[in-house]
Amino acid sequence: MPAATTRDPNYFYLPDGTHPDTLVQGIIANAFLAAANLAYGTNLTPLTNTEILANAGLTPDGSWDGVNYDASPFAFAPVPEPTTAVLLGLGLGLGLAGMAMRGRRLN
Repeated sequence: MPAATTRDPNYFYLPDGTHPDTLVQGIIANAFLAAANLAYGTNLTPLTNTEILANAGLTPDGSWDGVNYDASPFAFAPVPEPTTAVLLGLGLGLGLAGMAMRGRRLN
């Protein structure tokens, strides 16, 4: 959707054409809250669609189903550090072993 020429809640971007408008900011905020809840086990309450629309100066027209936008597919749990260290060690060990074997074959 194009940027508005004035502050208009019906557009996705502010008049500068770069920054998201209130509706998009609400969806992004909910994605961040879903990520924090998943990754850190918090219980942060996301904004409802009604709250997002009200912040943008809009009201539902009746065709809206009232279900919150599900941002959970975009939220990932952090990789535990011990697993990362083990995988790094395995990769380095296998790489060095492969280089040593190749060096013996060439000599």
